[in-house]
Amino acid sequence: MNQNAGTPTDNSCLIHTTNITQDEMYLRIHPVDNTRSRRQFPIGDNVGLTRTGVQYCRLPPETTSTAIHWHTHEDEWAYIIEAGDDSFVLLQDEGTTEVKSMPLVTGDFLGFPAGKRIGHGFRTGASPLVYLFGGSREPLDITHYVESGHRRVNDRSGHDWFVRKEHIVKEI
Repeated sequence: MNQNAGTPTDNSCLIHTTNITQDEMYLRIHPVDNTRSRRQFPIGDNVGLTRTGVQYCRLPPETTSTAIHWHTHEDEWAYIIEAGDDSFVLLQDEGTTEVKSMPLVTGDFLGFPAGKRIGHGFRTGASPLVYLFGGSREPLDITHYVESGHRRVNDRSGHDWFVRKEHIVKEI
């Protein structure tokens, strides 16, 4: 294998992320909000990780990475490789409409524990944002999209379901 590309080296445990080209990254358009997108490369999958997902991401200028969300069963984390002066993490508590933004700088690490009802996403200004993000791969997880009230049930056996807020029934 070519050690100069974003593919694993001969021993399949090393990827040179600085050599991953834009063409090797796929555009991930968010399924709940198609105005949110990012470029990413599944480095964890490419070195054979099965219990932890890790993505190498580039967020172009003036872009929001994802619909603001939190997970019931999966931990998530991010490590900022490169951030401009106008890159932010967006935070929104479940049940509120206020979105807070905190500036990001190169070297920041963020952790989002499973079940903590704080929605999150990234936003860039004039500069791109380069980061790693990842998390656990639990057999079943529910993603809560704070802004829209939608839910996504992710079943690792190969099935996903979206639930619109008007179809959610609160237990009594």
